[in-house]
Amino acid sequence: MKRVCLLIALVSFPTAAHAQKHSADPSLCEGELEAIRRDHKRLRAEHTAMEAELETRPTKKVHDKLVAAHEALRTRFKNAPKEAAYARVAGDLKKAEAEVARLSARPTERDVAKWRSRAEAAEAELKTRPSADANARLQAQVDELREKLRASNGSVESSEGYDKVRWGMKPHAVKRKYDNLEDSGGSLFYRTEIAARAAVVRFFFAKEQLARVVVDLAIKGDDAVVVFNYAGKLLAKKYGAPKQRDKQWSNDRHKNDKAKWNTAVRDGELVLTATWETDDTRVALTGRGSNGEAQVVIRYTSKQLAPLIEVENEQKLLRGL
Repeated sequence: MKRVCLLIALVSFPTAAHAQKHSADPSLCEGELEAIRRDHKRLRAEHTAMEAELETRPTKKVHDKLVAAHEALRTRFKNAPKEAAYARVAGDLKKAEAEVARLSARPTERDVAKWRSRAEAAEAELKTRPSADANARLQAQVDELREKLRASNGSVESSEGYDKVRWGMKPHAVKRKYDNLEDSGGSLFYRTEIAARAAVVRFFFAKEQLARVVVDLAIKGDDAVVVFNYAGKLLAKKYGAPKQRDKQWSNDRHKNDKAKWNTAVRDGELVLTATWETDDTRVALTGRGSNGEAQVVIRYTSKQLAPLIEVENEQKLLRGL
């Protein structure tokens, strides 16, 4: 820029030496002026180009952004082989998973052996099936047993039961076993003491057959959980480990505070259950409550006669409609 201004100044204000030189040789002056004009034109063009370059040069913020983008591209370029390798490994993994799924669908040697064993058992069963005559004899025996059952009015006394009574016993037979039985609405009961606790034992019948016994253990104060656990230990000594033991919370605000479990039972927020089973008896121990009152109950039920209980209960409900 300074150079251009200086040339313009030289052109506009010629020195005395120039004036003398020009006056002596006009043709020389014209040639020099032409050269100066060309230099001036060239310098002006350079000046214009420099101004255009300054106008298009990015700011520091734009420059930093371009540098960051450049570095990101360089990093991506460096990682490109890694990404390609990852994609290749992922593709191989999918192929391997598909192969595993295909192989898993095939039967294993263990499956084949199991199927072969079942086939051999089926063949053996077919070979040992009774003939038509044997089937007729077996059918005759079944008919005879059904007739005896019909003659006994459907009453079949089990080898299991509760205390001194057995499932299927008639009410009069149960009365002969206990001297202090009372009658209440079709069920017999007596008061006793079990495990140092007052208790009420009730006998329930279906089709005039003993089908269920319910033992209601007395609760004193805040010992519902204690009584439940103690009764559970006594039952476990007789029947073994329970088949199922559970705690059902309808409100778990006291779940992590065992000192308040009795309160939870009394308020109906916690129900304790445990069950045992034998060949013909189902035993259910329950600890529950409502409105601040708790109870611990043991129910002994005949598996064979349980359906009759359900039928009679349903009939009672229908009569009430």
